[in-house]
Amino acid sequence: MSRGRAERGFALLLVLWTLSLLALLLSSLLADGRSDLSLAANLRAAASAEAAADGALAEAIFHLLPGTPQPWQAGLRTVVIGAARVRVLIGNEGGKVNPNLADPSLLTALLGTVGADPASAAMIARAIVDWRGPELAPADHAALMAQYLARGRATGDIYLPPGEPFESLDEVGLVLGMTPVLHARLRPHLSLATLDDPAPALADSAVAAALAQLGPAVGATTTPGIAFSIEAYAESGGARFTRRAVVRIGATQSGRAYAILAWDQAP
Repeated sequence: MSRGRAERGFALLLVLWTLSLLALLLSSLLADGRSDLSLAANLRAAASAEAAADGALAEAIFHLLPGTPQPWQAGLRTVVIGAARVRVLIGNEGGKVNPNLADPSLLTALLGTVGADPASAAMIARAIVDWRGPELAPADHAALMAQYLARGRATGDIYLPPGEPFESLDEVGLVLGMTPVLHARLRPHLSLATLDDPAPALADSAVAAALAQLGPAVGATTTPGIAFSIEAYAESGGARFTRRAVVRIGATQSGRAYAILAWDQAP
């Protein structure tokens, strides 16, 4: 083989290698581009779903305000915002028990309706009242702290009652005597948004049974509909997003017609 033919063969081989490398690089760039486009589309769909859920929730608040044309009632409805469909579930909190306000008799009755035996129900109701305050006598306070410390040493988690209102319904699960199962049964019937005893007309079966044990006076003066739970479930472009809120309707100290008490994303 002549030297010229060998050089041409080597050059051809070099060109083929270069073309193969360029083809590999191009394929990688195209794959990365498709991946970036897909990621961008997913992010856009997720942002659209979140915006739609927030928009639907804001619309629900508007239609719950007094004097609003076409007022909404508690229940399920579907709204369309842009390309997203949003299911909006509104619940009236006026039929629930506020653990920061309820007296021990109502708490005891409610605990009994969700499965606690009479002795445990009375003890846990007292623990709920002690958790939120007011301040106990020094001897009683020391005894209460000793009980919580003893439980904490046994479980490895120490929680002490602050003597202040519950900040979340999760805290109700930390009171003495409360079990995870009992807390899960109790929680759907509680709300931190209500300002009075539960309204019998709005109460579910468990709360209604507790009220019935205490007589007609409990809940008789409650103004219904002052607080609402709202859940907005949006779907857009294959993405899903759920926003949950608790809203109190009525004039606030800031002069606004409503106050948002809770605002979070559902898991």
